[in-house]
Amino acid sequence: MILYFYRMNMRLEEFLVNERLILSIAASLTAISMIINDLEWISLRSHFKRTGIFSWDSRKARVASLLGAKSVPALTLLFKFPNILFLFVFRVLCCIALLAFLGNYFLMGVLCIFISGISIIISIRGNEGTTGADSMAVITIATAAFCLTSQVPFVWKAGLTFIGCQLALAYATAGWLRIVQPTWRSGADLLLVLRQVTYGNKMVWNYLVNRPKMAMVTSMAILLFECSAPFVLFMPVYLVIAYLCIGLFFHISNAIFMGLNTFFWAFGATYLPFLWLSVQINLIVF
Repeated sequence: MILYFYRMNMRLEEFLVNERLILSIAASLTAISMIINDLEWISLRSHFKRTGIFSWDSRKARVASLLGAKSVPALTLLFKFPNILFLFVFRVLCCIALLAFLGNYFLMGVLCIFISGISIIISIRGNEGTTGADSMAVITIATAAFCLTSQVPFVWKAGLTFIGCQLALAYATAGWLRIVQPTWRSGADLLLVLRQVTYGNKMVWNYLVNRPKMAMVTSMAILLFECSAPFVLFMPVYLVIAYLCIGLFFHISNAIFMGLNTFFWAFGATYLPFLWLSVQINLIVF
């Protein structure tokens, strides 16, 4: 058994020295997240019509304040219905192409540039209805765009470091902002989230509302998981892997019970960079 774990560790070390491969995997998983996200937007296409909540008429004032009133007529053709849907379709096609060319790092980087550009254009129209997974996905794909097109190993390492730190920051920020609130520590806010129409789950809420201690334990477990992310970077590799497995289970549960379908892919895409960064820190510190 000791020999098995030794060999497994050796294979892991051999894999983690290929920084460009890790970046390409992160970009590919992020592309899957964006495909799911765009298909969800396309399924809500009626909301982009003039009477919908995401109509161009309701976004003009935001764009005018951001880019100036003169930009509105020029962007109307791009952002009005149904033209806005073509941006989602184009991003889906770019993401599929990225998955098709897995292994061709430079071409993947070029496609990441296109995907990043489309994402920025869409965000100019308005970011209402987006989630933390959308932000994480754009950060990861933009970083991959810069790194995969480069031939310099230092750039690859810098990109992985940035993505790994971004995951630690995202988890820690969410955790520490909520753990200081008594209503989150007691589980009351968790029950409130589960009651919502958008991300709630009636079955889970019915189960926990009559079990306040379990709701409190569940809430605290989630908060401690998030708060501990920066400290996990300094732990041994096997503990980091265990932590990331818990994270995958957490995001799968959110996808099943709360409909947060893109979080598993968007955050899961950052797990290998996080693991790579932890290994580098351990090599330096220990």
